Amino acid sequence: MDYVPNKRSLKKRGILIVLTIIMTLSFSLGAIYFINKFEDSRANELATGLISLEFTEGSEVINLTDQVPVLDEIGLKNTPYEFTVKNTSLVPINAKISLEIDNSTTIHLGAVKYAFYVGDELVKQDNVANIEEGVLYTIENMGVKESLNCKIIFWIDYYYEIPLDTFKAKIKVTGESFDIIYEEPPTINETLVQAIENATTDKCNPVIVEDDITYFSGTNDCVNFNYVWYSGKLWRVTALYPDGTMKMITDDVITTISYGPDYNFYTDEENKSYIYQWLNEDFLDTLYNYENIIVTDAKWNATTGNETINYKLPETTMIEASVGLLNSYEYYMSYKNTNTDSGYLNVSYEWWLLNRYSTSVSNVWLVVNSGVSGRSSPSDTCGGRPSIYLKSSIQLEEGTGNKSDPYRIKGDKEEAVANTTLLNTRISGEYVNVNDELFRIVGTEVVGEKTTTKLNKVDYIRDTSDAVKTKAFASKVTYGSSASTGSDDYWDYYLNNTWLKEFDSTYNSETKTSSILVKGNYYLGKATTSTGYKTSICATASNIVTTKECEKTTSIWSGYVGL
Repeated sequence: MDYVPNKRSLKKRGILIVLTIIMTLSFSLGAIYFINKFEDSRANELATGLISLEFTEGSEVINLTDQVPVLDEIGLKNTPYEFTVKNTSLVPINAKISLEIDNSTTIHLGAVKYAFYVGDELVKQDNVANIEEGVLYTIENMGVKESLNCKIIFWIDYYYEIPLDTFKAKIKVTGESFDIIYEEPPTINETLVQAIENATTDKCNPVIVEDDITYFSGTNDCVNFNYVWYSGKLWRVTALYPDGTMKMITDDVITTISYGPDYNFYTDEENKSYIYQWLNEDFLDTLYNYENIIVTDAKWNATTGNETINYKLPETTMIEASVGLLNSYEYYMSYKNTNTDSGYLNVSYEWWLLNRYSTSVSNVWLVVNSGVSGRSSPSDTCGGRPSIYLKSSIQLEEGTGNKSDPYRIKGDKEEAVANTTLLNTRISGEYVNVNDELFRIVGTEVVGEKTTTKLNKVDYIRDTSDAVKTKAFASKVTYGSSASTGSDDYWDYYLNNTWLKEFDSTYNSETKTSSILVKGNYYLGKATTSTGYKTSICATASNIVTTKECEKTTSIWSGYVGL
């Protein structure tokens, strides 16, 4: 018999309705796929404890004792029954909050009215008979540790006339984990392949494919998607290889160094070229987690050229090393689609290439300021732009590949967190803002009992008109060691007096102390083409230790601001 409300007055005796809400947890485990995250067997561990239901009042029973039928506006003022649904699982879930009617119920369901709230929002108000399949509310994609505060109010329909009936029900929460597929983020290689497709137009052809090697070639406007930020340094990808590895070169010149005593990038364990030593001992040491990110046994083609930049090098002299340089042909390929001065690798500085110029000339290939290739004696000093092979498996963390938003890779050092990260835990090349001046980290060094961080100013020192300031060095005086440099005409005095006071508001010129700076060691040893770069820092120019590990030279100046 259907329930039909009848209009009548409230002149009825009290009706005893006992409403019992019993906490019931039911969880149905759906299919879960943990691709490269967990083993499939872990799904069995998720069968319990995935949903919790907490009652605010701590009771599972609601007593509507001596309730009389009331109008809706009065019933809505009844005390709500509040509870919280929580996802305590390790994965997102879908859940349903249902009202399950007990078999002992004798009252017509159309006589019991309810209002269901999520938070303070009323989401349903009706009589119990109209609840479709008993579902009060559906929760979709409930996140891990997410919770939902709910409340429900019951009252007896004003028009109900049959007394002394019983209503029993349960609040039931059921949930299931939906199919979760953890997709692996794309590799840098896959991302670059897609970027090539997006960049290729009638006016822009950013690559040349030769011998299954994809070389990036063209102008900066065309090849503007190959920037990678790794280990505090900005890189450009120059080539993709059939095995998925990628060759990268620093976006700018990193050092100025003599190539070595001769034109050989590597000869034997006792006689490495200076630039080989620097790349594979000192520079390699600055690369974070490099064992898992770069190809440490990479092969570098150092075959001698034939005095023409477009000469395709045979694989005659192959060197195994973690870090190298681009060779002459690889540089040629970078601008083959345009011209030398417009190629994306032209940075308006001189920098070494890898290989000898020719068999008849004992020179080494290099790139001059205009972007044109040239040659120079290996004993000369020139810029260095390290090159590395990125492993094929390295995944993209974020970024779009342009200079302002370079690709960031998984496995690199995590971002610093303001006010929690110690500066001496960061790595060479990262940027630091100090008193509105931009610096880059050179490295860390132990001074006394403290691990200090050496910073280098990014820009030149400029005057109020933004012009670069120029100063002299006393011709016969070592940096910072003579009163004859005691004026602003000389760099050592100016930096440690006038500039220091302007830069560091904590610096006390009377006590010559600072609350943010400590005096550091600056090495004044002399580097020569016959002894190599290490003699500027090391007491001996050993080929088997880095400048970080060697015994330091006794020619040291200690102060706040050096070069």
